Amino acid sequence: MTSEQRRICVGRINTTYYQSSSPLTGDVVLLLHGWGISGKTWLPLFEHIGDKYHTLAPDLPNFGDSDETPGPWGYEDYAHFVAEFLAQQGDSVQAHVIGHSMGGGIAAAFAALYPDVVKSLVLISPAGVPLSKVQHVAFTRIAEVSVQLAQSGFRFNQFSFLNTFLDNVIKRPNNMLQTMQFPASEDVRPLLPSVKAPCTVLWGKDDKLLPVTLAPDFQAGIPHATLQVIEGAGHEWCLIYPEQLAQVLNVSIRA
Repeated sequence: MTSEQRRICVGRINTTYYQSSSPLTGDVVLLLHGWGISGKTWLPLFEHIGDKYHTLAPDLPNFGDSDETPGPWGYEDYAHFVAEFLAQQGDSVQAHVIGHSMGGGIAAAFAALYPDVVKSLVLISPAGVPLSKVQHVAFTRIAEVSVQLAQSGFRFNQFSFLNTFLDNVIKRPNNMLQTMQFPASEDVRPLLPSVKAPCTVLWGKDDKLLPVTLAPDFQAGIPHATLQVIEGAGHEWCLIYPEQLAQVLNVSIRA
């Protein structure tokens, strides 16, 4: 499945995004990436679902090739951005929304604030519960990524993943530090009861960055949410094993 890179202006934010070459008919899948990377890291998943669904993966503001925001943003700011981005894809577009890590917190806020737009919701180790010091979060993420790459035998899109992360670090070091603050400290849980869409929460059992002990906060907070714990999986499992994620998404979307 081929993908296309496009660029639009969302509000005042010049935004890069990737889409499958399938036409905008039927189900739309919207993929929201985690902190420090970009929509490009979802491209291996396109190979598994792009021929079934019209798949969209934006570089969220402050990351990848999209513009920086004029000031600090939180989950609700990103949710409003996502709503406008999706509205530009066509009239009355609804989407199955999948968010990982920081993108999971954004997806949860989006589903709570725009319930009529979200057909289903999949949260993969979502951020949104305040954590410890930012320095500890950064160290844990770097250490866990290194371990996961080694364990996977460097089988996945590791160079794209690392290049995207390093590109953000090199080009926007101050911005990276600033944007790390809100996923580690902002609490999305007050919004969770407003989520109306069917929701699946996926969590790697061996996640070190966002431990699985946080999962009950989302399962209990979102009405009728279901939890699936992925054995032997770390924080980036959905990027390392896109075919495994695709199987889960196909079930969730068709439910």
